[in-house]
Formats: sequence, C-alpha cells, structure tokens
Amino acid sequence: MESLLRLDSPLVDLARQLDEFPFDSGGEDRVELTRSHAAAVLAKYLRGDFTAHRVKGWAKILEGRDDVLFDRKDPESVRRLIFELANPEINDPLTPELAREWIVRLGYQVPASSQGAKP
Repeated sequence: MESLLRLDSPLVDLARQLDEFPFDSGGEDRVELTRSHAAAVLAKYLRGDFTAHRVKGWAKILEGRDDVLFDRKDPESVRRLIFELANPEINDPLTPELAREWIVRLGYQVPASSQGAKP
C-alpha cells in the first residue's frame, strides 16, 4: 500500500496489488495518505515525471477506499484533492497552475524545477 501512496509503481501493478485487499478492509490494514504524499505526487507531475492522466489514475484508485485514511491533521483537504484529481470531468483538470495551488494549500513549497508537466 505504501507504494500506492507514493505512486512509485505502474498503475496496473498497484491496482493488481490492491486486488489482494478487500475494498473495505479498514481496521489494522489501513494506511494514511498524508499531505506530504499528495504534494510529492503533484511535484513529480510538475517535474514531468508523471502525466495528468497518471495522477488521475492514482486518485481514482485511492478515491473511496475504506482502507486509506486521509491525513489525520487535515483530512478534508486531502479528500478534496483526491476527489478533484479523480474527477476532472466535473472539476478543473490538472494543470501546472492547479498543481502549484494545491501544493501551497497542502502547506508545502512549490519545487523550483517545475517546468515539465504533461497532460
């Protein structure tokens, strides 16, 4: 599950790993998606390491899972971010500007090398 939070494997592999867990496993198997995890994924998008499509897929996988806790200090911000990223059709699509705004909202600084973002 940690690999999912960091988005450090292909989405298909992450989805396959999640198939091993019941959708509503909860309890002791829960992991915490922190503001730091979310900001790091957005920073990787800004650097061009991830496309907007990959970030959307990551958010779709996380959205609504009972075994993922959203940041204990600010759960609503992280929950809102995941909802927005997972549903660009009804929210604003991910752009470099939006990623920068969210990184700041989450309490982090925008990385200096953030010129490579891709749709």
